[in-house]
Amino acid sequence: MIGLFIIHPKNPFSPKVDRDFGLILQEWALLPNNTVPNTLSMEFNWLTINGKAGPATTPMLAKQGERVRIRFVNLGMDHHPMHLHGNQFVVTGTEGGRTQQSAWFPGNTVLVGVGQARDIEFQAKYVGDWMIHCHMPHHMMNQMVSMVGPMSHAGQGAHTGLGMQEGMGIVRQGNALDEDLAPGLGRGLGMAADRERPTSPLVGAAAGLMTSTAHQQSQQQNPPTTGHEGHVMPGMTSADAQNVPGFPQDMWMPMDEIVEGKPETYGLRKSWTGAMMGMMTLIRILPPDLYDKIMNMKTQASLVAGYTVSFRTDSGFASVGEDTPVHVTVSDPSGNVVSDAVVRMTVIMPAMPSMGMAEMRTVENLQWNGSEYVGKLTLTMRGAWNVLIEVQRGGKTVAIHRTRLTSK
Repeated sequence: MIGLFIIHPKNPFSPKVDRDFGLILQEWALLPNNTVPNTLSMEFNWLTINGKAGPATTPMLAKQGERVRIRFVNLGMDHHPMHLHGNQFVVTGTEGGRTQQSAWFPGNTVLVGVGQARDIEFQAKYVGDWMIHCHMPHHMMNQMVSMVGPMSHAGQGAHTGLGMQEGMGIVRQGNALDEDLAPGLGRGLGMAADRERPTSPLVGAAAGLMTSTAHQQSQQQNPPTTGHEGHVMPGMTSADAQNVPGFPQDMWMPMDEIVEGKPETYGLRKSWTGAMMGMMTLIRILPPDLYDKIMNMKTQASLVAGYTVSFRTDSGFASVGEDTPVHVTVSDPSGNVVSDAVVRMTVIMPAMPSMGMAEMRTVENLQWNGSEYVGKLTLTMRGAWNVLIEVQRGGKTVAIHRTRLTSK
C-alpha cells in the first residue's frame, strides 16, 4: 500500500482549489509470465500512476469552472516530464512546500525528478477528456523491448539485442571499447531481440502494391481499414494516411472492456483506451449536468459497496477445448451468501490486430445450485482471458468482479 500524507496549513492557501488529486509515479521490472515485480531490478519495463497503468488508471473528474490541484510525487528511479493536454497550469509547490506566488510559472509540462514532488494548479475552463502522461515516449507504453527475433544491422550504428551488464559497463569479454559496450537499441530484461534478420517498415496494408497514380487515387477514395500488422485506426486520420509506409505504428490497442463499469469512464468515446498505456491517465473536465450524473452514479455504486464475489475453477485454470466448470460465490455486506441474484459471466480475449485476431467474447448466466452459482465455459485458445462477473439484485447491479483466467 502506498499513498500521500498531506498536512493542510492552518490558514488555507489562496486561491482556494475545488479538486485536489495526488499521483504517485513509479516504475517496475516485470519479466514474462510473472505478476510480481522484481523489486531488486534497476531496469524497468512497467510504468504506473498510483500503482496502475493506463487504461486502468481511474480518470480524475472536475466540473467546468473549478480550480484543480494535482500533486505529482516521483518514487521511481527515472525522471518524468508530466504533460497535461488542453490546459495551462502554474507550478505552485515542491517537496519543500508551497512556493511564493511571485515564483509561480506557467506551462503544460513539468519535470518531476527522482524523489521530487511538484504541485500544479489550473482553472478547468475547457470541457474535454484531457490526457496526463509522462512525455518520455517509452514511458507512454509498457513492456517496451526490442522486437522478438533478430534484426539486421547496416554495418554501422547501434545494435539491438545487447545485454544489461554490458550497458552498465561490465566488461565480460573483449575490451572497454568493444561494440557490445556501445549504445544499444533495447537493452532488455532477458527478452530483447537478437541480430541479423532483414526487416522493413514497408509492411502496411499496401505492402507489395504498386504506388501508381491510379493506386494512390484508389487509396484516397477507399482507404484500407487496417495498417501496419493489421492494426485498425478507423476515423482517426486523413483519407490518404495509409500511403505512409508502415502506418499506423504498433500502439493502437483498444481495451475498453478491461475498465468498463467504472462511473468515472461513463460517456467516454468508444476505443478511448486505444493509446492509453503506461504512465497515462485522464482529467475529465465535465459540464455541470454530466458531472452531477457521474457523481450520482458513484454515490449509487457506494451504496452497494461491501458485496464480495469469488470466482474459481476446479483446477485453477481452464483446459483449451474442454468444458471447464466455474464456481462463483456472492456475499452481501453482512457476509451472508446471496442466492437470489442474477450472475452473468463474460469471458474476453482482447483483439490482437498484429496477429489478425478479432476479439473473442462469451457470455453466460450462471445458475444457483443451492450453495453457489455454477456454469461451464469452453475456451478455444491458450492465453490469459479477462473474466467479468456482474451481479444484479432487484434489477440493479450490486457488484462487478474482474479477474483473469489462464487457459492451457
